[in-house]
Amino acid sequence: MTSTEDLLHFFEFLDNLNDVNMRPTNRPRPIRPRTDALKNYDDIDFFKTYRMSKCTVTLLLHQLEGDLKFDSNRNESVAPIQQLLIALRFYATGTHLQAIADAHRVSVPTVSRVVRKVSRAIVKLQPKYIKMPATTAEIENCQREFNKIANFPFIIGSIDCTHVKIQSPGGGDAEKFRNRKGYFSINVQTVSDSNLKVTNVVAHCPGSTNDSDIFINSQLCHDFEMGVYGSSCLLGDSGYPLKEDVKMQPDFLKVLVFSYIHTACKFLRMLLKFNSIGNNN
Repeated sequence: MTSTEDLLHFFEFLDNLNDVNMRPTNRPRPIRPRTDALKNYDDIDFFKTYRMSKCTVTLLLHQLEGDLKFDSNRNESVAPIQQLLIALRFYATGTHLQAIADAHRVSVPTVSRVVRKVSRAIVKLQPKYIKMPATTAEIENCQREFNKIANFPFIIGSIDCTHVKIQSPGGGDAEKFRNRKGYFSINVQTVSDSNLKVTNVVAHCPGSTNDSDIFINSQLCHDFEMGVYGSSCLLGDSGYPLKEDVKMQPDFLKVLVFSYIHTACKFLRMLLKFNSIGNNN
């Protein structure tokens, strides 16, 4: 068989493939039995698969169940626990929807709808869990906890930004999302307390935005400038400007002392993180 004949056969194959893809089918939608990961996986495998312990997933399910359940079981609707696990698996891997669908025995459109639905339900919990200290007692308690780490006074949170990789959004403003490392991202600002609990998030800035610009234009910066948190400060690195409400890398004479304390804080926070992961395992 000549190369020309091979090429013709290949084109004929493509034509037949298009005919199959475009041909409407009336076959019934297959309903595949779904597995129960809470029962089938042990604690270690469950944590490796979903990046959360069974206990945490159960607690989260109780708070999301009202937004995830269907009024009826018509068409074999996906149970709230299955929806949550599908979304968590997508968050943990970021893989193709087809792989998630195959693992949980649902269709690709179902995975797409479920991830969007669960994400919106989780966002509704933000005011309950992601919040800065509001009362004088809470502010003073945050300061005491930070002071215990390395004798760093007046600190109620540590601030930094991280790049969350995304696909190019396209359009005329696409390059705004390309960060200094060369890929497209959202530059997300977070503030955490001494126990690694996130207390503030800003997640709408393109990847090319500087960390300091995100903070300066945030509601959190305005609150500090208005004296909402009194004499409290945030701890950040040299990427932020030196302000009264944000303790950044100081002048030449204090660099060594600052570096020592800042490194001690980061080291102890890292130990806390590893301990928490070890306890979950």
